[in-house]
Amino acid sequence: MVLQSMRLPYPGLLACRFILGVCEGSITSGFLMVTSMFYTKNEQSSRVGYWFLMNGTAQIISNLMGYGSLYFESSLLAPWQWFTLINGVLTFITAFAFYLYFPDSISTAHFLTEEEKRIATERVREHETNAESKEWKLEQFKEASAHFLTEEEKRIATERVREHETNAESKEWKPEQFKEALHDPKTWLFASFSLFNNIPTSIGIQRSLIVESLGFTRLQTTLLGTLDGVIEIITIYTGVKLVESFGYSRAYVGSSYMISDVLSAILVTTLPWSNKVGLLISVYLTDIGTTGYVLGLGWVTSSTAGHTKRSTSLKALKRLCSRHIASEISLGPTCGKRSISLAIEYPGSLSGHVTVVA
Repeated sequence: MVLQSMRLPYPGLLACRFILGVCEGSITSGFLMVTSMFYTKNEQSSRVGYWFLMNGTAQIISNLMGYGSLYFESSLLAPWQWFTLINGVLTFITAFAFYLYFPDSISTAHFLTEEEKRIATERVREHETNAESKEWKLEQFKEASAHFLTEEEKRIATERVREHETNAESKEWKPEQFKEALHDPKTWLFASFSLFNNIPTSIGIQRSLIVESLGFTRLQTTLLGTLDGVIEIITIYTGVKLVESFGYSRAYVGSSYMISDVLSAILVTTLPWSNKVGLLISVYLTDIGTTGYVLGLGWVTSSTAGHTKRSTSLKALKRLCSRHIASEISLGPTCGKRSISLAIEYPGSLSGHVTVVA
């Protein structure tokens, strides 16, 4: 981000954006892995939701910083360069602090005593075995899997469960778990969910252009961006609370929040251009759908055992490049000025919005 503040040629800017995407792609997956090590299955969805609330907080802070940078008057750097430079420096400081202090497992948590580490490890371990004896669980597992697993698959699955029960923090790469993740339909269902659920981000990615095209000034557009963070914080928090209140309800709660994405795409396609308020509300409706995605992230970690299998599933889920490419293709160049007007007036935008609704 610091390099982006320089006046780089287009190829250099593309290289910076590529590196930024590579670095960003590992953040959420890493947080999910650590969350699965510290918390039980029933706790993981809520904990993922709570730390994901900071995405909304970051949006608020980022837009306020952007608003302030627009007032910078300097012959050395343009306002956008100041904004990028400040973000880059803050990111570097945060990354350095994480490297020094953030634990990647219970055993390296410096803020826990040895006794607390033991208790935390046992708590996660007991929950993985459902507070039952291992012998009972493995026998039931063998009985349940007798009809659809081969003998080799039973052996691999049994070893994976046994290893996970006896070492909640094992990070050894297991080729059999990697293969198991690739052959598990659940992995690809979650990956497809991530891909298609994030296609509506084509509206969110271009939000500033869309809002500005509605007649707002650049300063007003920047301030209105803080509402994205507020909506995201409120909706994720309420979604997590609903899941905590009604057990085994992640799919239902997440699906209900995703209805807003469909409604948003329908409204921005059908509302007349003169209805500025309605169009603006339609744009903000896409923030509500984030809750479903966040609950899905917690669902993956809580329903997948084994370090290698979990990391493979998360890599498939966090297909950031493919989902953002798909979202950009869905609306393509129609996201510019007056792009969300009536499809009858601007036929080129119809296919993109139909894709989002589908």
